[in-house]
Amino acid sequence: MARYFFHFQTGRTFTRDDEGVEITDPAHVRAHAADLVRRLIAETDAPGTWARSAFAVMDGEHRLVLHLSFASVLGQRAGPRPLLH
Repeated sequence: MARYFFHFQTGRTFTRDDEGVEITDPAHVRAHAADLVRRLIAETDAPGTWARSAFAVMDGEHRLVLHLSFASVLGQRAGPRPLLH
């Protein structure tokens, strides 16, 4: 089981995920990130602020494995950019 870190970016703000999440199958990383996006949007009353938000997902070796924009999850533009695997 590998640990992945879901760092949050919005505009010029970058919030590190220092805990991470253990995920058994690397193919599930994107689904987990998309679920996080949907939950954040549902739990936060900040309409219109998500267009510049994204998760930068890194593995335990600090390698970027996925950049997932909130807009891509919401169907506003092309999908995620997988970088490794």
